[in-house]
Amino acid sequence: MGMVSHELKTPLTSLKAYLQLLQRMEVNIENSKQKNMLEKSVRQVDYMNSMINGFLNVSRLDSGQMYRKNRI
Repeated sequence: MGMVSHELKTPLTSLKAYLQLLQRMEVNIENSKQKNMLEKSVRQVDYMNSMINGFLNVSRLDSGQMYRKNRI
């Protein structure tokens, strides 16, 4: 699970960078429909990143690389 999660993060990071570049471009930025679609796309990429980070954390817990704070 950890290896797959790492493999998913690379293209997702690139996708987010391209979306952010599109957001910063002034071409057609006044088009509220395009702006709205870009904002939703960035939110979905963030959501996927958060899910992948959750999978990575589970993988780390399972492999003993991460410890729970509540452990005594």
